[in-house]
Amino acid sequence: MIRRVKVSVAEARRIAFAAQGFDRARPSAAPDARHFRRIIDSLGLLQLDFVNVLVPAHYLMIWSRVGAYDRARFDRFVYGRGNCTEQWAHEASIVPASAWPLLAHRRACFKPWKNSPIAKMPNSKQYLQQILQQVEREGGVTANDLPPLPGPKRQPGDWHRSIPR
Repeated sequence: MIRRVKVSVAEARRIAFAAQGFDRARPSAAPDARHFRRIIDSLGLLQLDFVNVLVPAHYLMIWSRVGAYDRARFDRFVYGRGNCTEQWAHEASIVPASAWPLLAHRRACFKPWKNSPIAKMPNSKQYLQQILQQVEREGGVTANDLPPLPGPKRQPGDWHRSIPR
């Protein structure tokens, strides 16, 4: 038999905030890998969101839990140590590397988006091969590390680089 427990609105709010990691005091020293790991592990993922006014929103998620931190240190934790990986979880997200096998079903059922700009790009296979060679040479890279595409530059409000047609 399931026992029902009543909680007040204030109690429910505190439970929800604690589940999101807001029940801990901010670190007294500079936040480091331990803090970043705790946040990502407790949330399960950190949804990537480059829509921003101040900084990309996913960086604000970290700031809201630890206060001022060194973004380069966070990026090294996420991208330089093998602790995390970018993966399509709910949306494009940073997930603990241990979650990689759990998301195999996402990778197995992937189908390219029919309106993908890369599908409309001339010589897309050659460009993608060049990127794979770059990754083999340099290891993990970000979109900013990729070779520039010919054609128009990205315009304000674009969600991705412009692709020549």
